[in-house]
Amino acid sequence: MVTFPLHIRELVLAQSGVVTAAQLRAGGVALADVRRARRAGLLRPLHGGTGVYATFPEGLAPPDAALRAAVLACGPDVVLSHQTAAARWQLVAHGPPGLIELASRRELTPPEGIRIHRSRLRAAEVVPLDGFAITTVERTLLDIAIRFAPAALDRALREAEFHHGTRPEDLAALLRRGHRGSARLRAAIERHVPGWGRCAAGSSGGSAACWSATGSRSHGAT
Repeated sequence: MVTFPLHIRELVLAQSGVVTAAQLRAGGVALADVRRARRAGLLRPLHGGTGVYATFPEGLAPPDAALRAAVLACGPDVVLSHQTAAARWQLVAHGPPGLIELASRRELTPPEGIRIHRSRLRAAEVVPLDGFAITTVERTLLDIAIRFAPAALDRALREAEFHHGTRPEDLAALLRRGHRGSARLRAAIERHVPGWGRCAAGSSGGSAACWSATGSRSHGAT
Protein backbone atom coordinates (compact mmCIF):
# COMPACT_ATOMS: atom_id res chain seq x y z
CA MET A 1 0.00 0.00 0.00
CA VAL A 2 1.26 3.49 -0.89
CA THR A 3 1.38 6.04 1.91
CA PHE A 4 2.46 9.57 1.09
CA PRO A 5 4.65 11.55 3.50
CA LEU A 6 2.95 14.00 5.84
CA HIS A 7 4.20 17.06 3.97
CA ILE A 8 2.68 15.74 0.73
CA ARG A 9 -0.65 15.04 2.44
CA GLU A 10 -0.63 18.59 3.83
CA LEU A 11 0.12 19.98 0.36
CA VAL A 12 -2.73 17.97 -1.16
CA LEU A 13 -5.09 19.24 1.51
CA ALA A 14 -4.05 22.85 0.87
CA GLN A 15 -4.63 22.35 -2.87
CA SER A 16 -8.19 21.01 -2.61
CA GLY A 17 -7.16 17.41 -3.17
CA VAL A 18 -5.05 18.08 -6.27
CA VAL A 19 -1.31 17.52 -6.75
CA THR A 20 1.15 17.44 -9.66
CA ALA A 21 3.74 14.87 -10.64
CA ALA A 22 6.43 17.55 -10.24
CA GLN A 23 5.29 18.28 -6.68
CA LEU A 24 5.36 14.59 -5.82
CA ARG A 25 8.90 14.25 -7.19
CA ALA A 26 10.06 17.38 -5.38
CA GLY A 27 8.51 15.99 -2.19
CA GLY A 28 10.55 12.80 -2.40
CA VAL A 29 7.88 10.44 -3.73
CA ALA A 30 9.47 7.84 -6.00
CA LEU A 31 8.14 7.29 -9.52
CA ALA A 32 7.41 3.65 -8.64
CA ASP A 33 5.20 4.83 -5.76
CA VAL A 34 3.36 7.22 -8.09
CA ARG A 35 2.68 4.35 -10.48
CA ARG A 36 1.47 2.13 -7.66
CA ALA A 37 -0.80 4.91 -6.39
CA ARG A 38 -2.27 5.31 -9.87
CA ARG A 39 -2.96 1.59 -10.17
CA ALA A 40 -4.59 1.61 -6.74
CA GLY A 41 -6.79 4.55 -7.69
CA LEU A 42 -5.16 6.87 -5.16
CA LEU A 43 -4.03 9.20 -7.94
CA ARG A 44 -6.41 9.91 -10.81
CA PRO A 45 -5.04 11.85 -13.81
CA LEU A 46 -6.76 15.12 -14.67
CA HIS A 47 -6.48 17.20 -17.86
CA GLY A 48 -4.87 14.52 -19.98
CA GLY A 49 -1.10 14.34 -19.88
CA THR A 50 -0.47 17.48 -17.86
CA GLY A 51 0.78 15.59 -14.81
CA VAL A 52 -2.04 16.80 -12.56
CA TYR A 53 -3.70 14.24 -10.29
CA ALA A 54 -6.83 14.11 -8.17
CA THR A 55 -6.61 12.30 -4.86
CA PHE A 56 -10.37 12.10 -4.41
CA PRO A 57 -12.90 9.74 -6.04
CA GLU A 58 -14.58 10.91 -9.21
CA GLY A 59 -17.71 12.88 -8.42
CA LEU A 60 -16.53 13.80 -4.92
CA ALA A 61 -14.38 16.82 -5.69
CA PRO A 62 -13.73 19.26 -2.82
CA PRO A 63 -14.60 22.92 -3.35
CA ASP A 64 -12.15 24.68 -5.69
CA ALA A 65 -10.63 21.41 -6.92
CA ALA A 66 -11.51 22.16 -10.54
CA LEU A 67 -9.99 25.66 -10.35
CA ARG A 68 -6.87 24.39 -8.63
CA ALA A 69 -6.42 21.61 -11.19
CA ALA A 70 -6.79 24.09 -14.07
CA VAL A 71 -4.20 26.45 -12.61
CA LEU A 72 -1.73 23.63 -11.93
CA ALA A 73 -2.24 22.23 -15.43
CA CYS A 74 -1.44 25.56 -17.10
CA GLY A 75 1.49 26.83 -15.07
CA PRO A 76 2.36 29.15 -12.21
CA ASP A 77 1.77 32.47 -13.97
CA VAL A 78 -1.89 32.01 -14.91
CA VAL A 79 -4.60 33.94 -13.09
CA LEU A 80 -8.36 33.55 -12.81
CA SER A 81 -9.96 35.96 -15.25
CA HIS A 82 -13.05 36.94 -17.24
CA GLN A 83 -16.27 35.17 -16.25
CA THR A 84 -14.46 32.73 -13.94
CA ALA A 85 -13.08 35.70 -12.01
CA ALA A 86 -16.46 37.45 -12.16
CA ALA A 87 -18.11 34.48 -10.47
CA ARG A 88 -15.39 34.41 -7.82
CA TRP A 89 -15.98 38.10 -7.09
CA GLN A 90 -19.77 37.53 -6.96
CA LEU A 91 -20.38 39.76 -9.95
CA VAL A 92 -22.25 36.97 -11.74
CA ALA A 93 -24.04 33.88 -10.51
CA HIS A 94 -21.64 31.36 -12.06
CA GLY A 95 -18.71 30.93 -14.39
CA PRO A 96 -19.08 29.83 -18.01
CA PRO A 97 -20.67 26.35 -18.10
CA GLY A 98 -18.08 23.60 -18.49
CA LEU A 99 -15.24 26.07 -18.89
CA ILE A 100 -12.60 27.74 -16.72
CA GLU A 101 -11.16 31.03 -17.96
CA LEU A 102 -7.59 32.03 -17.13
CA ALA A 103 -5.26 34.78 -18.29
CA SER A 104 -1.56 34.50 -19.00
CA ARG A 105 1.21 36.60 -20.48
CA ARG A 106 2.45 33.51 -22.34
CA GLU A 107 1.02 31.78 -25.38
CA LEU A 108 -0.38 28.52 -24.00
CA THR A 109 -2.31 25.60 -25.43
CA PRO A 110 -4.65 24.65 -22.60
CA PRO A 111 -6.28 21.28 -21.99
CA GLU A 112 -9.93 20.77 -22.85
CA GLY A 113 -12.27 22.71 -20.59
CA ILE A 114 -9.85 25.61 -20.05
CA ARG A 115 -9.67 28.85 -22.04
CA ILE A 116 -6.50 30.92 -21.86
CA HIS A 117 -6.68 34.65 -22.65
CA ARG A 118 -3.33 36.10 -23.67
CA SER A 119 -3.12 39.32 -21.71
CA ARG A 120 -0.47 41.84 -20.71
CA LEU A 121 -1.87 42.37 -17.25
CA ARG A 122 -0.34 45.10 -15.14
CA ALA A 123 0.92 44.11 -11.70
CA ALA A 124 -1.78 46.21 -10.03
CA GLU A 125 -4.49 44.33 -11.94
CA VAL A 126 -3.82 41.00 -10.22
CA VAL A 127 -4.47 40.27 -6.54
CA PRO A 128 -4.58 37.17 -4.31
CA LEU A 129 -7.95 35.72 -3.32
CA ASP A 130 -8.52 32.44 -1.47
CA GLY A 131 -5.14 31.09 -2.54
CA PHE A 132 -5.55 32.04 -6.21
CA ALA A 133 -4.16 34.87 -8.29
CA ILE A 134 -7.13 36.70 -9.83
CA THR A 135 -7.78 39.82 -11.84
CA THR A 136 -9.07 42.71 -9.75
CA VAL A 137 -12.77 43.50 -9.71
CA GLU A 138 -12.16 46.49 -11.98
CA ARG A 139 -10.05 44.56 -14.49
CA THR A 140 -12.58 41.72 -14.42
CA LEU A 141 -15.36 44.14 -15.36
CA LEU A 142 -13.26 45.46 -18.22
CA ASP A 143 -12.64 41.94 -19.53
CA ILE A 144 -16.22 40.70 -19.33
CA ALA A 145 -17.45 43.89 -21.01
CA ILE A 146 -16.05 42.53 -24.28
CA ARG A 147 -18.78 39.94 -24.68
CA PHE A 148 -21.43 40.58 -22.01
CA ALA A 149 -24.76 41.93 -23.18
CA PRO A 150 -25.51 45.43 -21.83
CA ALA A 151 -28.06 44.19 -19.28
CA ALA A 152 -25.66 41.54 -17.93
CA LEU A 153 -22.84 44.07 -17.68
CA ASP A 154 -25.16 46.49 -15.88
CA ARG A 155 -25.94 43.81 -13.30
CA ALA A 156 -22.25 43.02 -12.83
CA LEU A 157 -21.54 46.72 -12.23
CA ARG A 158 -24.22 46.88 -9.57
CA GLU A 159 -22.85 43.80 -7.84
CA ALA A 160 -19.32 45.23 -7.93
CA GLU A 161 -20.48 48.37 -6.16
CA PHE A 162 -22.63 46.48 -3.70
CA HIS A 163 -20.14 43.76 -2.73
CA HIS A 164 -16.83 45.59 -3.15
CA GLY A 165 -17.53 49.32 -3.01
CA THR A 166 -16.23 49.78 -6.55
CA ARG A 167 -16.18 53.51 -7.34
CA PRO A 168 -16.62 55.27 -10.69
CA GLU A 169 -13.11 56.67 -10.54
CA ASP A 170 -11.70 53.18 -10.00
CA LEU A 171 -13.26 52.09 -13.27
CA ALA A 172 -12.50 55.27 -15.19
CA ALA A 173 -8.81 54.93 -14.37
CA LEU A 174 -8.76 51.49 -15.97
CA LEU A 175 -10.36 52.42 -19.27
CA ARG A 176 -7.72 52.64 -21.96
CA ARG A 177 -7.42 52.94 -25.68
CA GLY A 178 -7.00 49.64 -27.46
CA HIS A 179 -8.89 47.41 -25.02
CA ARG A 180 -12.06 46.10 -26.65
CA GLY A 181 -14.01 46.34 -23.40
CA SER A 182 -13.28 50.01 -22.69
CA ALA A 183 -16.02 51.57 -24.82
CA ARG A 184 -18.66 49.13 -23.60
CA LEU A 185 -17.70 49.55 -19.95
CA ARG A 186 -17.68 53.34 -20.32
CA ALA A 187 -21.15 53.19 -21.85
CA ALA A 188 -22.37 51.01 -18.98
CA ILE A 189 -21.03 53.46 -16.41
CA GLU A 190 -22.74 56.33 -18.20
CA ARG A 191 -26.03 54.43 -18.38
CA HIS A 192 -26.17 53.73 -14.68
CA VAL A 193 -24.40 56.58 -13.00
CA PRO A 194 -24.50 59.66 -15.22
CA GLY A 195 -22.58 62.40 -13.46
CA TRP A 196 -21.68 59.83 -10.73
CA GLY A 197 -24.77 60.83 -8.84
CA ARG A 198 -27.73 58.63 -9.77
CA CYS A 199 -28.80 55.42 -8.13
CA ALA A 200 -28.35 52.13 -9.86
CA ALA A 201 -31.42 49.92 -9.75
CA GLY A 202 -31.39 46.91 -7.44
CA SER A 203 -29.90 43.73 -8.83
CA SER A 204 -31.76 40.45 -9.15
CA GLY A 205 -30.20 39.48 -5.83
CA GLY A 206 -32.02 42.32 -4.10
CA SER A 207 -29.11 44.74 -3.63
CA ALA A 208 -29.38 48.43 -4.40
CA ALA A 209 -26.73 51.10 -4.25
CA CYS A 210 -26.10 54.75 -5.00
CA TRP A 211 -22.93 56.47 -6.02
CA SER A 212 -22.83 59.99 -4.66
CA ALA A 213 -20.96 62.84 -6.29
CA THR A 214 -18.20 62.39 -3.73
CA GLY A 215 -17.78 58.69 -4.44
CA SER A 216 -19.45 57.51 -1.21
CA ARG A 217 -22.27 55.01 -1.33
CA SER A 218 -25.51 54.27 0.41
CA HIS A 219 -27.72 51.20 0.29
CA GLY A 220 -31.47 51.37 0.01
CA ALA A 221 -34.36 48.96 -0.11
CA THR A 222 -35.40 47.57 -3.44
